[in-house]
Amino acid sequence: MFKALFLALNVRPEEENQVLLLLGKGFFMGIFLATYQVSAETLFLNRLEEYLKEAIMISGFLGVVITFLFAVLQTRISFAKLALGNLIGVFLFTACIFATFKLSDPSWQDYLVFLMFAMIGPILAVSLLGFWGVFGRMFDLRQSKRIIGGIDIGQLSAAILTSFAIPFLESFIPNTSNYLMISGVSILISLGFLVAITLKYDLKKAEISTSKSEQTGTGFRNIAKDKYVRLLSTFLLFSMVAFTFVQYSFQNVVAQQYPDESELRNFLAIFNGSILILGLLLQTFVNDRIIGEYGLKVSLIILPVILALFTIGAIVAGNVFGYTIDAGTSFIWFFLFIALSRLFNFSLRDSLENPTFKLYFMPLDNRIRFDIQAKVEGVVNEASRFIAGVAIIGLSLLSYFELIHYSYALVFILVGYFLLIGKLYNEYRNRIKLKLQDQQMSSEELPLTPIEKLLNRLQKTLTDVQTNKVIFSFKLLEKVEPQSLPTHINTLMGHDSDDIRDFAQLKMNELKGLSVSDRYVISLNKGSDADGKHVVSGSDIMDLFQSGDISKTRLNKLCKSERDEDRQYAAELLSNTTDEESTFFLIELLHDIDAKVRNTAIKTAQKKHNYEVLNALIENLSNPAYSVQAANALTLIGANTLTALDSAFYKSGQSTTAMVKIIKIIGRIGGDKALELLWNKIDYPDKVIVSQVLLALGISGFKAGVTQIPRIKYAIESDIEDIAWNIGAINEISTDFFGREIKKALEEEIEYDIEHIYMLLSMLYDSKSIQLVKENIESKTNEGVTYAIELLDVFLSEDLKQRIIPVLDDLSYQEKAKKLEVFFPRERIDSTLVLKFLLNRDFSQTNRWTKACILYQIGLMKISEFSFDLIANLFNPDQMVREMAAWALHEINPEG
Repeated sequence: MFKALFLALNVRPEEENQVLLLLGKGFFMGIFLATYQVSAETLFLNRLEEYLKEAIMISGFLGVVITFLFAVLQTRISFAKLALGNLIGVFLFTACIFATFKLSDPSWQDYLVFLMFAMIGPILAVSLLGFWGVFGRMFDLRQSKRIIGGIDIGQLSAAILTSFAIPFLESFIPNTSNYLMISGVSILISLGFLVAITLKYDLKKAEISTSKSEQTGTGFRNIAKDKYVRLLSTFLLFSMVAFTFVQYSFQNVVAQQYPDESELRNFLAIFNGSILILGLLLQTFVNDRIIGEYGLKVSLIILPVILALFTIGAIVAGNVFGYTIDAGTSFIWFFLFIALSRLFNFSLRDSLENPTFKLYFMPLDNRIRFDIQAKVEGVVNEASRFIAGVAIIGLSLLSYFELIHYSYALVFILVGYFLLIGKLYNEYRNRIKLKLQDQQMSSEELPLTPIEKLLNRLQKTLTDVQTNKVIFSFKLLEKVEPQSLPTHINTLMGHDSDDIRDFAQLKMNELKGLSVSDRYVISLNKGSDADGKHVVSGSDIMDLFQSGDISKTRLNKLCKSERDEDRQYAAELLSNTTDEESTFFLIELLHDIDAKVRNTAIKTAQKKHNYEVLNALIENLSNPAYSVQAANALTLIGANTLTALDSAFYKSGQSTTAMVKIIKIIGRIGGDKALELLWNKIDYPDKVIVSQVLLALGISGFKAGVTQIPRIKYAIESDIEDIAWNIGAINEISTDFFGREIKKALEEEIEYDIEHIYMLLSMLYDSKSIQLVKENIESKTNEGVTYAIELLDVFLSEDLKQRIIPVLDDLSYQEKAKKLEVFFPRERIDSTLVLKFLLNRDFSQTNRWTKACILYQIGLMKISEFSFDLIANLFNPDQMVREMAAWALHEINPEG
């Protein structure tokens, strides 16, 4: 039974004990509140209905005093002690009232009834402050948003059962005051559950903040200075005044409709039970969906809109049919609209508005949040009740003001109520951003991307004592971070090892173009010197003096030389020549068979290039031995290469590998022209190319225009669809044989797709906000993830929000699959057939490593039904996939 309950409440296994104790506490508190409220309202409306206005005002005043005391004590003693003392105080008050009813003079009972009624609001306020205070300290924001809609289901269900039981208990408990005995016993049991909670859980942990910002004071003066807290307080003022006006009108017409105490008690019990049933239905089936799908703003707007409709209906009915009991049977129409206003106002405020309103406190610093929340929901709430009572009394002093006119006044209150919600929500969005930035500033170390971690590791290895590790790290850095080579060479120059310093000197010479040039010496005599250096002839020197440049004959001779060093020397000389016609020698050297010669030519091409040289460089992209150097050279040349790169991309017969590299280079170059060239390739028929185009656009800092936004959103949805499919596959794949590795491969694909989504989002929204979201989600802390999701909820469009948040939120794969299934339905398939689908998916959806894992699993499981799929993959353009397909076929049929 409990398992079904936890499933319905969306409770995770590690939260079950906390939720169970809170449900138990709430259940008996619900019995107390139901019996106390029905008793107090019945006795007061039956005996003292003419003092209703005064009672509402006194109730507000007592509420201010009691909740102010609660707020003050909250800062001076532990919350556990305060919550326990709170329930003990409520029990003692109830016991004293009951004992006085039984033992005192009957002439005092009217005073007791007035006090009981005036204390309904304050008791309800401090009881709920205690309950929600415990809840807020046991769960973080992300947990709260998930289970807040049903955590008080124990209280609701108990209050419903009690309310509907009261009419049937009339023969057993005819005296209304005797229900106070049930109230006292219930609050004692609720106290027992609270004792268990305080002993088992540390409620102080939630008040610890990671923020490094200065703590703001929580006195009423400091609170009044905070714009956001002022908005929260003003919103609560409008909400409470509207609630009190509706309450006053309702209790007035009820007292007229049911003058008999027994009938009045039974009606109030059934009506309050109906309110609670509606609230329970809303909490169970509507609230979570409204908050989750439509956000916090819509959740607050619903109540004033519905209340406005019923208020207008009451005004029309009152003017048409009459609004006093003297109107006879027609009075029922006015009574009906007022009752419906009370029904929906009470149930929606309790089940939807209050839980939503509590979430608006979450952007506040944890060190002051609970204190401010207690002051606003306690003191401000009760002060609002007092203000409403004063307003009702003030309006009643007007000679022409009758019961229906309170509905007219309520319309104006609802207008302000509605307008204030927009301001509150906008400030909530700003506070979420500030809170997220504060969380980011409080982190001692920002999460590093995988490439940053790799670079840091390689840079640290440059100072290692093992020379082979140092040289290996330098060569990797030379390829992945060529722009920082001077810095890395300087690091090596300070190494303790002579070999490393010699290596660094050699690299510095190469960087300056002196690696072989220093081996050539000038001599007017023929021959070579004794040290093995190459002699520059006198005729070459004369040519240099006469023309001021290196002669073509000299370059031609060096380029045609059989010695590698001569050709390398020619490549270095070309970087210093001013003769544009000599570049054809460079084109020739860019296709040299010797690696040193070609690498030197690539470096020379960075300084001296034309369209033909650029094309020769681009041709080197297809050669794995020179692709990195050629790509770095093209990137460093910059915008001058864009036209040549674009032409090479569309060259007939160009390989996909070369096209991907061209796109990467264009993206690294950046600029308006590069962005234009990339965007023109967005609809290229190859999905792998399109994926790389989007990645390059993100690297270039591209921001989508109005006409480009739909295409970016389509790309995001495609990524989410791939993630949803892969999540389904993870849930379906068996862990037998190589299954665990396949799941890991799919998880890595999901992480890659998520990175891609971040990049695409940065094209649509502020890149700094997206970066803050990314870093906080990757921090894996509850607070970081929670506020990152909240920020997404604030600025994402509705169509993206419902798809992206389930992907990024800290949910299990089963929960993610359930939420995404609405948008990307997927038929469940068995653990074998899913391998076939994964194997045959496009490379843009399933990468080569995952396909290799799938092929290995097929081979291990010897699935002969997939033989045709394996044969097809023998012709796959990827060598690893071809080899794994061949291996799998051999495993299935070694003799075939």
